[in-house]
Amino acid sequence: MRNKLRVGLFSTSVAVAVAGFASPAMAEGSWDSYFNGVRDGFETRSWHDNQSDSVNTVSTIDNCEVRDSDGDYKYGSIEQILYRERSLRPDVSYGDLTSDCDSSSDSVSWDPGSEGDFHITFDDIIGGVVASADTHDVSY
Repeated sequence: MRNKLRVGLFSTSVAVAVAGFASPAMAEGSWDSYFNGVRDGFETRSWHDNQSDSVNTVSTIDNCEVRDSDGDYKYGSIEQILYRERSLRPDVSYGDLTSDCDSSSDSVSWDPGSEGDFHITFDDIIGGVVASADTHDVSY
C-alpha cells in the first residue's frame, strides 16, 4: 500500500505540474468584428472588463487596407487608443499604439490594470483617409 500511495502522489503531482505549464493564459472575454471605410475618430463598440484575469487587452486587425481621397490603395497604418470610459468626466487613455495596415495580421496590446468599460478609438488613419479590414478581434 505504501508504494501505491507514493506512485499515486507522484502521478498526481506530475499531472498538476504539466497542466499548470501547458495551459495558456485565457482572456476573460472577446469580440470579433470588421470595419469598412472608417475615418479618423472611429470608435469601436464598448465592452466591460472585470479584470478577473491578468490578460492584457489585445486588438488584432487582419487584412487591412488604407485608401487615399482618390480611392487608391496606400501603404498605411492605424493609430489606436484604448480608453476606459467614465461618466461626467473625460475617458482615461491608455496610450496610442500603431497597427500596420496590410494583408497580414497585426496586434497591439495594452495593460489597463483596472475594471471598467472600455472602447478603442482609431485616432489616426496614417497614409490615407479611410481604412477597412476583414477582421477586427479584441480580447480582454
